[in-house]
Amino acid sequence: MALVFERDGERKMCTPYLDTTSFGNLRFYFTMGGGECDPGESHENDVILFGRSEGRRDLVLLDTLPYSSYRTPSVVSVALSTDLQTPITQFCLEQRAHGGANRHVWAVDFMQLLPVLPGTHTHVAQFSINLGCGSYQPANR
Repeated sequence: MALVFERDGERKMCTPYLDTTSFGNLRFYFTMGGGECDPGESHENDVILFGRSEGRRDLVLLDTLPYSSYRTPSVVSVALSTDLQTPITQFCLEQRAHGGANRHVWAVDFMQLLPVLPGTHTHVAQFSINLGCGSYQPANR
């Protein structure tokens, strides 16, 4: 279930504090605008992703999600700095300026922590199996 931000007022979501010592990547789906919703009008409408660890005063900016770049749901994947690989870490998304109710709408879904950031080169094996059920299938050898 996606978390949708469409109302007036503060638009911010934070995870509970998490033990991220064995994780190296934060990944989630994000969209802004799309359909009949307007994504924003300027970079003032961007959404920022940041983290913070208990005992530290400074926020760690992880990414800025530009208002015009996520018209369709897209994967956002960010590497965690060592400052955020702690026993007590929280992640937040915040839109500091928006046009009010039903304007500059955005949504986040399926947030997950991963042990490592996948490499830039991935290998995909494509295959198919012909289920002929009882007939001779030479293509499956």
